[in-house]
Amino acid sequence: MTNCHHSPVPLCHKLHELPNPPPNSLPDIHDTDIKVNFQPLVGSLIYLAVCTRPDIAYATMALGQYNASPTHTHLLAAKGILHYLAGTMDLSLEYSMD
Repeated sequence: MTNCHHSPVPLCHKLHELPNPPPNSLPDIHDTDIKVNFQPLVGSLIYLAVCTRPDIAYATMALGQYNASPTHTHLLAAKGILHYLAGTMDLSLEYSMD
């Protein structure tokens, strides 16, 4: 995802209004593999949200509600957060001892 297009916001749509994904959006991920790919991705995003990137906290929390039964649409929304992170790699929280 180093050469992906960047997104200006972590989550473009409300989760209950997500558009249906195009038919060829995730051709290498079968329906049985969605949960296996979605849960570790959301877990990593939660780690980032807690430690250094509070700007993705809401979007990550909202996607985490679908850990039990994610769909292609939810996986694409999680990848959308990655597109946002790719465009904002220079943002982070820094703690100082001052």
